[in-house]
Amino acid sequence: MQILGARFDELKKELQTLQAADGPAVWQGLILGLSARGLSADSRMLRDTVAAVLNDGQPLPGALIAIITELAIDAQDGFNKDNLPLMLPKSGQQARLQALADLCYGLTLGLAYDPKAAAQQVAQKVSSPQRLEFLRTLQQLQQVDPDSSLEEEDFKAVLDFIESELLREHNRSVKAHA
Repeated sequence: MQILGARFDELKKELQTLQAADGPAVWQGLILGLSARGLSADSRMLRDTVAAVLNDGQPLPGALIAIITELAIDAQDGFNKDNLPLMLPKSGQQARLQALADLCYGLTLGLAYDPKAAAQQVAQKVSSPQRLEFLRTLQQLQQVDPDSSLEEEDFKAVLDFIESELLREHNRSVKAHA
């Protein structure tokens, strides 16, 4: 797993300039979840789903499409290398815990997506027991109190868990589509 702190800060500024309501961790989480479910970086369905979920179904401006494509390419590369890049703030425990909660929220949105469903039905009933358990854990992590204290070892263990579960989900998805 790679922690991309500088990229988090850059993307945060880009999203603020574009007046996006959600921060970088939500965007990355959604795209990682969708990529784990089998949507590729060059998939129009990936861009359409992100627009449906994070932009109220409205068309995305070119700058946001570029960000989505970049994040999807990074995700795809990370899945291919079994080493996912995660964008989180470099420092500040409160900011890092909030970004973790946001990442988990985005992942929940992406992992609940069913690529076989109609475009109007983004989230579907989850049939995989492994994914359902992972989603439950992600929902619990969304409730993390940013003001609480968390040892660096524990923070890293949570990120390692998220990465390993995403890699498993991606591998199950690849096998299902083979």
